[in-house]
Amino acid sequence: MLTPRIDRGEIGQCNICQSQRCDLSWEHVPPQGSVFLSRVDIRLLFQRAVGKEGDVCISQNGVKFRTVCRGCNSSIGRYDRALIEFTQDVRRFVETDLAVPPVVKITTRPTALARAVIGHLLAAKITADESVFDDKLRRCVLDA
Repeated sequence: MLTPRIDRGEIGQCNICQSQRCDLSWEHVPPQGSVFLSRVDIRLLFQRAVGKEGDVCISQNGVKFRTVCRGCNSSIGRYDRALIEFTQDVRRFVETDLAVPPVVKITTRPTALARAVIGHLLAAKITADESVFDDKLRRCVLDA
């Protein structure tokens, strides 16, 4: 049975800053509080992230990846509030029984929202790829 987490061990290469031998910490993808995932959602998210089929043990903490160092985890965490607020605002419209207007306006901090999404996408990668695209994404997250 698969578990909803990727654990490279306590010491390894960070997916974001690319440090080779650093203390890796757990990163929730998506961050806690941003969405409420069902068992099916968690299984599908995990399978898509790691490319494996099969059953997934459901943890109370959702899907976790130990792929980023503590410093990068904190960097991503700076932007989580924007992502959490945005997803909660969208959720209010999606789950309402009332008619949703044709245009929905949501106030957000777009740069922080984008950095949160990019940071979590990088954290959810199994390996720390050295591609031009990933390097640009890393700079976006790390350049406050």
